[in-house]
Amino acid sequence: KWSAKLGMAPSKLLIPLGYAASLGGLLTLIGTPPNLIIAGIYTKNTGDAMNVFAPFPVAICCLLTSVAIVILLRKWLPSRVAPVSDPDEDSASSLANAKATGKTYLSIGIMFSVLLLSACNVMSLPVCCILAGIIMVLTKCCTSDQAVKEIDWTILIVFVGSVSIGAAIHKTGIDEVILDGIFACCGKDPLMVLIMLCVTASITTEFISDTACAAMFCPIAWHASQSLGVDSLPFMIALMMAVSNNYATPIATPPNTLVFASGGYKFADFARLGIILKVVNLAIAIALAMLFYPMK
Repeated sequence: KWSAKLGMAPSKLLIPLGYAASLGGLLTLIGTPPNLIIAGIYTKNTGDAMNVFAPFPVAICCLLTSVAIVILLRKWLPSRVAPVSDPDEDSASSLANAKATGKTYLSIGIMFSVLLLSACNVMSLPVCCILAGIIMVLTKCCTSDQAVKEIDWTILIVFVGSVSIGAAIHKTGIDEVILDGIFACCGKDPLMVLIMLCVTASITTEFISDTACAAMFCPIAWHASQSLGVDSLPFMIALMMAVSNNYATPIATPPNTLVFASGGYKFADFARLGIILKVVNLAIAIALAMLFYPMK
């Protein structure tokens, strides 16, 4: 609707929308599954809960830089013919969504309360989320059936399985083999090792689920930091950005896939700006992770 009012092809807006959805999810631990997985493994290994806003300083810089790049290079966005939606159906959907405005504001308030309580270390993030769920049901923002249906069991299974994957990678010695290869390529300079891990993860995530990529690389990054005798937090924060640095293909992340058909895109359309965003954001992520969370 917005593109029609502006007199432009929807494809000019949908790729930036997909990028924005992915980048916005990086701002907090609860914004995207890979962040939760990496934070969970970090907490399991250290005993320290990661702050819900831990990735924010790095992620917000990546987000703002990406917005600037898209605006400056907006002429590179493809102009494609997209499928036409039914205006009556859109109107009916808008009317249906407008009927629950009060509960929407209440839900937003509950969400921000959860973030605030967790950020101020009043309660742990899991406790805050459980409490928020209970309040949502009690205030009738959603029913208990709706709450259960909204649970993403796939993500939970991957989350639990990632702990097993980490243990398996360590016990079978796979992490040592991979680390020996990395050390052979770039020595034992922590910065070079971090760059190698993030570049590899950033490439891999274009072809597999970012959640699976996080589960695969997080144990390796953890053992790399321990082998080098440095703080693991900058490795974890940089890795969060790297595994979600998936802008060059439409299959790399759900937002890209969702806008792919709606915008009438070709497969290569995402690579025009996507590759530039990947390179710039990866450099920013590594540099700022080292700046905000220095290796000790």
